[in-house]
Amino acid sequence: SFFCYNVWGHVGRNKIFKGDSGSLFLGYVISYLCIKYQMDDHYIFYDEGALLTSFTLVIIPTFDVIRVALTRRLHGIDIFTPDKTHIHHHFMAMGLDMHQTLISILLLFMGLCGFNYLLFEMEIPVECIVLGDVIFYSLTIFFTFLLKKQN
Repeated sequence: SFFCYNVWGHVGRNKIFKGDSGSLFLGYVISYLCIKYQMDDHYIFYDEGALLTSFTLVIIPTFDVIRVALTRRLHGIDIFTPDKTHIHHHFMAMGLDMHQTLISILLLFMGLCGFNYLLFEMEIPVECIVLGDVIFYSLTIFFTFLLKKQN
């Protein structure tokens, strides 16, 4: 309901703000469900398909948090200091509005899901698929840096 109301609600009217607590709660629920999905079969402890599916569902926020934390650490900044270096800030700096940014990130997510599915069906090792995801995400961030509006 949060997503639907904020995306298809009336522009300029009230919106629902999720905040830190809502984000933490959603992250916890998604993480729990990914782990639960891994342990769904009592006879198989490790299933590469389930592992890749769980990884793919949290790929963009995970890569984004890791990239931002490492960048802050490398610059000697506390990793909890707020800034505008997350992926959605990069898309908005390119001149996209909030809805275009949302669509762009969703398309990136769907592209990574399709990419992972195709490579998994081609029986490419999961480690190579994850490496491909890292490269794909890194190239996306690199091109957002290049395409930022010059203010």
